[in-house]
Formats: sequence, C-alpha cells, structure tokens
Amino acid sequence: MATAKQLREFRKKALKSPRIGKRGKSKKTIAIEEARKTFEKIQLEKWEKISKAQIKDAIKDRRAREFTINQVIGKPKEVKEITTPEGKPLQIQISVKESIKKIYGNGENK
Repeated sequence: MATAKQLREFRKKALKSPRIGKRGKSKKTIAIEEARKTFEKIQLEKWEKISKAQIKDAIKDRRAREFTINQVIGKPKEVKEITTPEGKPLQIQISVKESIKKIYGNGENK
C-alpha cells in the first residue's frame, strides 16, 4: 500500500497533469493510476528477488526444484494404481465434490 507521503506526491502530480479538464481524467483517477503503477513496480521488484532466490535453491536441491516446478506449472494429479484379482490395473480418482456429497448430502434440509 502507498504511504501518506506517496499519496500526497501523487496528488501533486495529478494537479499538474495536462489531462485534467472537461474530457480528461479527474485528479483522483490520475492519483489512483500513479499509485497503482508504483505499487506494481514495487511488487515486481519483490517478485524478482523471490523468484531468483527460489531458482538458486532449485539448482542445488531436488525438493526445492520440485516445489518450484509445482508452483509454476501446477502440481500433477496423483493417481493410485490398484490391481484387480486378474492383475489388471484399477484406477481410482477421488473427487472432492463427491466426497462432500457423501458426507453432507445434497444440501437439502430434512
């Protein structure tokens, strides 16, 4: 979030802006846009530091590498394989929605 000092600076910039007028943007809108740009810049800088540190760790450590890949690509769906008496694989996928319905019902009050 922007500090009070930063907001005052944004308002001063907005007052000097040539875009203010009948067809231009309001002072408040310009100040908000400036604050958003500053916030995004700060967040991007923080994100770059975090991602660089995470990549350094991933180079050295297998678990860190797996964590980073799961964060970027998404964790793969886990599949458990159970064989039938005939030796054929039996795949079971657990659905969260189905489990909730089994426990709580369809949501109908009885």
